[in-house]
Amino acid sequence: MRHAQAAAASNDRDRPLSATGRQEVQIMGQLLKLRGPLPQLVIASDAVRTMETAHILIDTVGVETPLRAATELYLTSPDRWLTTLRDIDAQVSTALLVGHNPGVTGFAQQLRGGGRPIDEFGPAHMASFDLPVEQWRSIEPGKALCRWFLGPRDATFLI
Repeated sequence: MRHAQAAAASNDRDRPLSATGRQEVQIMGQLLKLRGPLPQLVIASDAVRTMETAHILIDTVGVETPLRAATELYLTSPDRWLTTLRDIDAQVSTALLVGHNPGVTGFAQQLRGGGRPIDEFGPAHMASFDLPVEQWRSIEPGKALCRWFLGPRDATFLI
């Protein structure tokens, strides 16, 4: 997932969500609640806007989900996203990563091997993947099936 629309701030890492951004996340949380799967773990870049996106999403879904702040996901490469995914504990079966472009778009496109095409992630866009592995550490690029790829405007028609 890409963070929702952010407001301006003097330091990029400190940018909060805008009022529109908070609404976008609530819409996407409702969509996630309906379509699933619900995450057992959320990992978000430690920037203010991504952490805020993650907190609102978790609250909207209504399931107690651990949230981990990940400095390494701040404006990073698709390869770093893959490493973060591979490092998830084997007991976790579903996870949600929240970050920034261009990394999130590049990662999703790298991960996808079939299913729904992945376009550019706009604010609050989210993709859901089926991963054909037993362990997170076994994930390989180009092997995941994209179940859905949606943004807040798409979601309003589905919820």
